[in-house]
Amino acid sequence: MSVVWFLITDSYMLAVLDYMDIVTDPISSGDYRREEDPRLYCSAQTGRGPLSETWREDYARAIQESSAECPCNRSLMCAYKLCKVEFRYWGMQGKIERFIHDIGMLDFCVIF
Repeated sequence: MSVVWFLITDSYMLAVLDYMDIVTDPISSGDYRREEDPRLYCSAQTGRGPLSETWREDYARAIQESSAECPCNRSLMCAYKLCKVEFRYWGMQGKIERFIHDIGMLDFCVIF
């Protein structure tokens, strides 16, 4: 993680790594688009998709079972987003920062 953003040691130690699952993580009905649903979408250009509910476990299993460079002849895309939250009001800082990370950042990262 530190290599992606060249974080200094202090920032790296405070960073929280959150694995998001684009298939099973909830999304509000107002933000849902059927044509972007990874459970339904199949790329005509690459032939990738749709993703099953257990796509992460399936991919990890395929990596362990395969000696090929790319298991199952499929590639996996990673996206990294670095979000820094600072709320500088004594007494509420930690609670508000955790709330923003837990609730607000999930929506921000899934939608954008």
